[in-house]
Amino acid sequence: MSAILKARDSGITYAAIADAAGTSSQAVQEIARRHRKDVEPVPAQGAGIAAIAAPQQRGRIGS
Repeated sequence: MSAILKARDSGITYAAIADAAGTSSQAVQEIARRHRKDVEPVPAQGAGIAAIAAPQQRGRIGS
């Protein structure tokens, strides 16, 4: 299980992990989903979502 989570953290796809583990990608996704609840979320680097929804950007779509 920890190998699956470490692989996902390093960017390996669900399909590649599933192939290596001999299971389905859906099973790998479920393992990751269930066991990520126990891990403290790591804040994203950079500006994050605040930059995406910054007030100065509102109303500029399509202009």
